[in-house]
Amino acid sequence: MHQPEWTVDDAAKAAGVHRTVAHAHLERLVALGYLVVGQRRGKSGKPANLYRLAGQHIEFSYPVRRFARLAGLLAEGLQTRGQEGIQAARDAGRRYGASLVDKPADSPESVLRQLAPLGADYFIADDHQVLARNCIFRQACAAAPDVVCELHAGLIEGAFQQAGLAVRTQAFKNYAELGCAYRILTA
Repeated sequence: MHQPEWTVDDAAKAAGVHRTVAHAHLERLVALGYLVVGQRRGKSGKPANLYRLAGQHIEFSYPVRRFARLAGLLAEGLQTRGQEGIQAARDAGRRYGASLVDKPADSPESVLRQLAPLGADYFIADDHQVLARNCIFRQACAAAPDVVCELHAGLIEGAFQQAGLAVRTQAFKNYAELGCAYRILTA
């Protein structure tokens, strides 16, 4: 599974604007580092530019909201409570994850598809690991990784269990080397 790529024409059609307007905006997003551009080869004529997300979190609001900072501060507060705070985060994650699943599942992949609206782009690697290509809690995780990784592990675990899969999750807590990654354990 890879990130979707869009041509200028795809973006123009989706936004309902002329292709020159779409091109200008796409190129500006490339310059700002939000998109990366490649080329489609193998067709006759000039190769089409293909745009895809660069992996950065993009958040728009006016006035500017500081939800990520608030989440980081709350996570730091829980982390000062030691194991009690970490467990409270995991429990909250479990409850939230369970609330996101509305039908039974026969595989971890089918549960993760139900979590797609979160935007984490989850996938199974090596049959026993869940990886999130886009860590939805990254900013708060930087402030209090133990609390946030346990909350996220609880979210995934709660979703699995609500879907009827008897598994637990364990956070690797090594974002620098493994990214946002969790081990799937049999319960």
